[in-house]
Formats: sequence, structure tokens, C-alpha cells
Amino acid sequence: MLSVIIPTYNEKDNIKILIDRLEAVLGKNEIPFEIIVVDDDSPDLTWQVVEELVLTKPHIRLYRRVNQRGLSSAVIQGFSQAKGDYLAVIDADLQHDETILPEMYRRCKENEIVIASRKVENGGIEDWSKKRQFVSWVAGTLAVWVLKVKITDPMSGFFMLPRESFNKCVKQLNPKGFKVLLEIIHKLQPKKVSEVGFMFKSRQ
Repeated sequence: MLSVIIPTYNEKDNIKILIDRLEAVLGKNEIPFEIIVVDDDSPDLTWQVVEELVLTKPHIRLYRRVNQRGLSSAVIQGFSQAKGDYLAVIDADLQHDETILPEMYRRCKENEIVIASRKVENGGIEDWSKKRQFVSWVAGTLAVWVLKVKITDPMSGFFMLPRESFNKCVKQLNPKGFKVLLEIIHKLQPKKVSEVGFMFKSRQ
């Protein structure tokens, strides 16, 4: 089974759209799945929207964190609570392309981690200024140099890994910060990595 983690904060208008899209693409490809929303007590009541969905959709779970904040800790908590053999994280702002999840799932069976990349074939960025693209390139280049793992897009927040990969590094992960993928790669030091290209869309 695939567990898809969605960390949220003020994504009331996006969360149902994303869940509908995930259900469609994973159902069409006959991938058994669950969706776990980890919400940091959003003031816009994102968690309330998910609560209503949970009533009729048993494959959706909600964790509302009242006294916790942070993207990395939300992802780590979601992964830790997941029941799936494979674990994925996707943003709720509709910038990530959920249609590549089946391909990521297929590759995940033969790799330690699969990363959705903006910098390989079929990848790109929809609406970034040249300055922002340059800053991203510099950050990514430095990250690859520090991590010593051959990947093109270490700053991607869209990735999937087998449960055994997560189990190998979970006790070493720092729950603070926003770049949980960097932390996982650093601690895991994977030898088998695959990247799937996707178009990074404008934030909704």
C-alpha cells in the first residue's frame, strides 16, 4: 500500500481538490492507498474540511497538531503513523503534479528513494523569475556538494521512499526545518536513487 502524506497549514481551498485528484490517479492505476493529512491547527480551518471528508472516506486520516509547528516534523509524524509499504509526501498548494505518483510508485520498488525533479527530462518550473531560479540553482548545487549523493533536485519537497528506507534513518532525523528531503538523504545516504521529472506549477 502507498501512504500519501499531505502536510497542511491554511490550505482550506486546495485540500479537497488535491484529495480528489489523488483518489482519481491512484484509483485509475489500481494502487492501494491511504491519505494522511497532518495539519498544524490551521486558522482557516483546513482541518475541519478534512474532518468532514473522513466521515465518508475511510482511506483518509487526519492528524490535527494543536501545539506543534513545522513542515519536517509534520512529514516525519505522517510517515511514522502511516500503514503503507511505501511513503510519499506532496504539498497541498497544487504545485506538485500528482499524476507522476504511479511512476514514482513503480520505481520505488527498486530504489531506496524516488524524487520528483524539476531538473530532469519532462521537468521544469512554470512561473519563476530568473533571479529565483538562480537562487534555487545555487542552493541545489551546494546541497548536492554537501550531501555527496548524485541527484539533480535535492530541494524538491515531493518524494517517495519504501518504509524500510524511512526506518533506517528515522531515529536520526531532525524534526526542525523545512527541507526534510535533505535531512533524509543526508542520514540515509542512498545508493539507489531515481528521479521523475515534473512541471513545478504556480502556487494556488
